[in-house]
Amino acid sequence: MKRQDGQILVLFAFVLVAMLGITALAVDYGSWLLTRRSLQNDADAASLAGVFQLTSNGPCGSASARAICGRQDAWRALANSLKLGLDPVVLSATNTTEAAPYTEAGYRIWVDTPPGAAGAAYPANGHFSASTNSLFVRIDVDKPSAFSGILGRRSTTVGAWATAGDVRAVSPAVAGLCGLDPVDNSDCIGGQKTSVKLNTNNGVKIVNGDFASNHSLFVTSGPGLILDGGLPYIVGADGCAPKTWSCPPSTTGGITDAGSPPTAIPAIELVPMFQDPKYAQPAWTNCTWPTVTADCVPVRGTGANGNGQNYTPGRFVCHGNNANACGPGVPQGATTGSGAALTCDATSPRLAPGYYDQIQSTGCIILDATSPGSTTTYSSTTGLWRGQRPGIYRIHTSLLVNYVVGDGVSIFLDPGASVNVNGALILNTNNTCATPPGMPNWSTLCGAEDFSDAAWTTEALAPWDTCNQSGLPATTRCVTLASGHHLVDGVGLAIYIRPPTATELPPNGCGQSTAGSRTSCVFKQAGAFGLQFRGALYGPRDNVTVSGSGAQASTGQIIAWTITYSGTSLLTQTFEGPLGPEHPFLVEPIVGQ
Repeated sequence: MKRQDGQILVLFAFVLVAMLGITALAVDYGSWLLTRRSLQNDADAASLAGVFQLTSNGPCGSASARAICGRQDAWRALANSLKLGLDPVVLSATNTTEAAPYTEAGYRIWVDTPPGAAGAAYPANGHFSASTNSLFVRIDVDKPSAFSGILGRRSTTVGAWATAGDVRAVSPAVAGLCGLDPVDNSDCIGGQKTSVKLNTNNGVKIVNGDFASNHSLFVTSGPGLILDGGLPYIVGADGCAPKTWSCPPSTTGGITDAGSPPTAIPAIELVPMFQDPKYAQPAWTNCTWPTVTADCVPVRGTGANGNGQNYTPGRFVCHGNNANACGPGVPQGATTGSGAALTCDATSPRLAPGYYDQIQSTGCIILDATSPGSTTTYSSTTGLWRGQRPGIYRIHTSLLVNYVVGDGVSIFLDPGASVNVNGALILNTNNTCATPPGMPNWSTLCGAEDFSDAAWTTEALAPWDTCNQSGLPATTRCVTLASGHHLVDGVGLAIYIRPPTATELPPNGCGQSTAGSRTSCVFKQAGAFGLQFRGALYGPRDNVTVSGSGAQASTGQIIAWTITYSGTSLLTQTFEGPLGPEHPFLVEPIVGQ
């Protein structure tokens, strides 16, 4: 019996040691879990604090500056939550490398954007290694053992990490739609065809907006696509190659940020494809007299016939280079100023808004949105009809000009139109303010006006008040800038190229001709000065070409079936909206990471 009692005591001693060990591990494990939970909260909060600065419309300027601002806010959040004496400004200047984390009070900390800059400190199964719109935070600490040291475990490494991303809908400054057609996408598929092609010596730069291509990308020369704030979305994002566009880390012939030196940006798969926004046109109702037709757009020019239902537009064609080239006492006109201040001089012809068959000139033409006085004659190219929409120009057959300048205007092109601008197309940039027209105080009023809404917006709204006056003297306008033009919802439509209908053949011998699928090749910009406009160039079924040797600087969107950039100049497209809703939130870790 005593021998059995002794055995029980020995067994109890072993069990007691085991139970004490388990209890020690349980207590320490609970402490480590609490520490990890606290560190996870700190990492989550810091990554979210930083990612707000990475948004495309953030306050810190360029992409590289936003990255610094994002890291700085993340470091500042960590300093507050962990009670550290770190300097956020110094630490935010660069990413934290794998081998050199910041250390203080036993903590080892990494803060990086893109997350992959942290090297192996960023988990191998992370999904946002190359995302410049994501910010990664990792915190490690060696936590001493309170009780399990009796088992030989003095401390354990406890860590937490988080990646926050700025997730929003694609908001393109440039978008190629080809690839959407269920019948025929032959304009962008086969050979070196694509939704967007870059063939420029100095590249295409997009500021604040995204790039979207529904079928690949070709960079045939020059530095390629430069993104200052946006992201590249491409159907076939993994298709970078010498025959398409250069793969990262190459910074020539591919996609880079605007840093100095630039950093290559990997394309993001565009899923789903970018859809046609289907912007609406105005109602094309002819103006009449003596009855008044509300919101009408009259046929205009020599040969215009506005009688009956089958009204036809006329033409404005300048001949020669004399004092009467464009009409009695109206010469071809010339430019004045230079660079971004280029405009037409005071002798240049001024065209009232309306529906024209042809506009042709080798000089400089002013599109006069609120042409002085009133008219009831279709052949007249000055004055407004009573009830007319100001600023709306529609062209049926051709716009063959050297220089065109206009403010508060929208140009609508029929799919059969031929468009060639050999000098410059300058719309809604306040450049006419330097050339006072009929109204004595035009310069003063024009300079204070924002014409970015053009004469028609993507929300089918007209910023101009309808002209409802008649018999006004030539020095007074039907609507005045002081009260007639308002900023309204949507983005101004500077140029709208109407898609061909099912019965219209592709014009100019180009585009698709498959039954049930029609595209056009209307817009061709090849000026020595360039393309300068505010608003959107919208040609959902047009193969747009932008080329030339001059300064190309537009603000807004270019959305077309295909887009080809060529020439010797840098084309800069600055995006003003509409921005997709932005939702900065935690994207990692997820289950399984």
